[in-house]
Amino acid sequence: MFGFGLRRKFEATKREIGFRFANTFAKPNPNLTSIYFKPSDMCEPDRIMLYALIRGLRPARVLEIGARWGGGARIISSALEDSGFGKAVGIDPEPKNFRPTPKELFHRYELMTGYSPGAIPAAVEKLGGKIDLAFIDAMHTHDHVLADFEGVIPFMAEGSHVLLHDTFHVGINQAIEEVLNANPSFVDCGFVTRYPNIMDNAPVAYEGLRLVRTSTPANHATMKSVYDLMGKTASLSPEHKNWDHYWNRVNRSSAG
Repeated sequence: MFGFGLRRKFEATKREIGFRFANTFAKPNPNLTSIYFKPSDMCEPDRIMLYALIRGLRPARVLEIGARWGGGARIISSALEDSGFGKAVGIDPEPKNFRPTPKELFHRYELMTGYSPGAIPAAVEKLGGKIDLAFIDAMHTHDHVLADFEGVIPFMAEGSHVLLHDTFHVGINQAIEEVLNANPSFVDCGFVTRYPNIMDNAPVAYEGLRLVRTSTPANHATMKSVYDLMGKTASLSPEHKNWDHYWNRVNRSSAG
C-alpha cells in the first residue's frame, strides 16, 4: 500500500514538473505582435481584447465595418489564423488608407469599398453565410452607429456577437441602448474594456469596447458544436458533473 501511494505521488510530481517546464520554455506566438502594429486608432487594451474575443469566441465569419488603416484587420486575421479557420470581410469607403497586404492577413481578410449599412448585404455574400461576429468601428456618431447596428441585425447568426468600438462616446452608447430596448432577446455583455480617451478639445470621450450577444444560445448545443469542430467528444451527462482530474486524485488519496 505504501509503495503504491508513493508511486502515485511520484507520478503527480513528475507531471507537475513537466507542466512547469513546458510553460517556462514555451515559445511566444508571433501572431500576437499584430496587437502592436501601427498605425491603429485603438488603444492597447482595446487591441488586446479584440484579439482575445476573436480567438476565444472562434467565429467562422467576421464583418468589420470601418477598416481604415488596417490595424483591426491585422488583429482579426491573426486571431482567425491562430484559431485555424475563419474568414473576415471589411467595409471601408477609402481603401487607399489600408496598409496590410493579403499575405500579411493570411489571406483570411477581404476589403471591399463601400459605405455601411448599404454595403452590408454584399459583404455578407462574400462571407458566404451569416455573421458570427460584427465589429462596428466606422463613423462615431449616434446616427451612423445606429444605422450600422440595425443594418447587421438581419444578417447575424444564432448566438452571434456585435462588438462596438468607441463606446464611451455618449452618442454611441445611446445608439446601443436604443437597439437593446428594441430587441429584448439581445444580451448586453457590457463594457469589456474601460480605458476611455477623454480629450481637452472634444466634449465626448472615445475608446472602449462593448459587446452585445444577439440571442441566448443553447449552451449544450454550443458545447457540442465546439467538440465537433475539434473532432473530439466529451460527456454532457449529469453523471460526470463532479468529475475532475485533481479531485479524483485527491479523493482516491483520502480514501486510500
